[in-house]
Amino acid sequence: MKTAEPQVLYASSPPFVRYDLPRSERESFAKALEAMMPGLRGFARKLCRDADFAEDLVQDTVLRAWRARDSYVDGTNIRAWTFTILRNAFLSEVRRNRLRTTVPLGEEAAMSAIPPAQEGAIHLDDLAKTLDRLPPERRRAVMLVAVDGLSYEEAAIRCDCPVGTIKSRVARARTTIAELLTAEPQGQA
Repeated sequence: MKTAEPQVLYASSPPFVRYDLPRSERESFAKALEAMMPGLRGFARKLCRDADFAEDLVQDTVLRAWRARDSYVDGTNIRAWTFTILRNAFLSEVRRNRLRTTVPLGEEAAMSAIPPAQEGAIHLDDLAKTLDRLPPERRRAVMLVAVDGLSYEEAAIRCDCPVGTIKSRVARARTTIAELLTAEPQGQA
């Protein structure tokens, strides 16, 4: 579709219509581009995981492809060409929106409020007291896995016991911690 003639655009014509290309070439390119639409939509949805954004991305891709159709070499893989345009448009949009954040209505007030700092210390103190109430083997297992970030296998080696035993101790410790933290304090009901 490369031509040696200059591109001619008329102010009264629809945007991006090149009259220097023969009508049959414009129509064949338009048909090929139209045939790519379902594949472009699917690829865009997989990239974005948002149907509205994907549709906008496909429309932007089609416009970019139409504008750049003189750079398309007839007979090459139009699918690869349009998918590359779509991917580049997606990456440009992601870069552009990296610093932008959207806040759903009604959450502005919650974001502007500063949570009290003392609650974290109180919860941490409650957790420490609860850990002290666990049997030593369960406390060690949960500390190795949850706090130190060791795998069950590494924790089993450190405790010199089977992996299944560590998994059981951690599960029982977590259950006990959850029960103790959600229980009413003694003397209050």
